[in-house]
Amino acid sequence: GRRICCDCQTPYHMVFNPPRQAGVCDRCGGELYQRKDDNEETITARLKTFHGQTSPLIDYYRNAGLLIEIEGEGDVSEITARTMASIQSILEPRRTEWPQQPSHVGSSRVEMADA
Repeated sequence: GRRICCDCQTPYHMVFNPPRQAGVCDRCGGELYQRKDDNEETITARLKTFHGQTSPLIDYYRNAGLLIEIEGEGDVSEITARTMASIQSILEPRRTEWPQQPSHVGSSRVEMADA
């Protein structure tokens, strides 16, 4: 479970990111504590609220054909590659729809008119 330093608020996870010494912050030596609301009952209630609030939005965007789902399994580089590929698949078709810039746009040549 999660633990937090009383002094500097550095977060730890006892399985995935434990402190070097149990109960002691690596950063400042402060005491680690578990928040009172870090328990199964509270987390279950938070997840229920989260799903209740986000499910209608997901359904809306899915039904509108605007939801893109990306598989979240794998390492960061794999997920990043899938995310970037999804973004590209949206942008590429639109790129052909963008108006062409006039030839003088982006030119470094400046012409002065006689007054």
